Amino acid sequence: MVEPKPKTRRVSYFLLLVLGGLGGHRFYLRRVRSGLALLGYTLSFTIIDNIAFAFFPDVEFFSDEIFFGVAVIALWIFLLTDAFKIPRWVNEFNQKDSASVFS
Repeated sequence: MVEPKPKTRRVSYFLLLVLGGLGGHRFYLRRVRSGLALLGYTLSFTIIDNIAFAFFPDVEFFSDEIFFGVAVIALWIFLLTDAFKIPRWVNEFNQKDSASVFS
């Protein structure tokens, strides 16, 4: 039987930096539901902001990018907390993975 390769922190952090807003690091660690939630959050606020700006260009809330700014700040808070959680997630994944190989 072929042993699966363990997940690494280095790849996880790289994906956090490159694809963090799309949940790439979560998908890598097979946290699919939370990855989909993060992907949905990013896509939804981007789409809502663009549609709102197209239909309501004179509304200060949308034209000054306040909505987008608040959404991006919230996203950065999520990603910052993920940066601290990645070591634990990698260890949990590798322990679960090795336990399933030996059982």
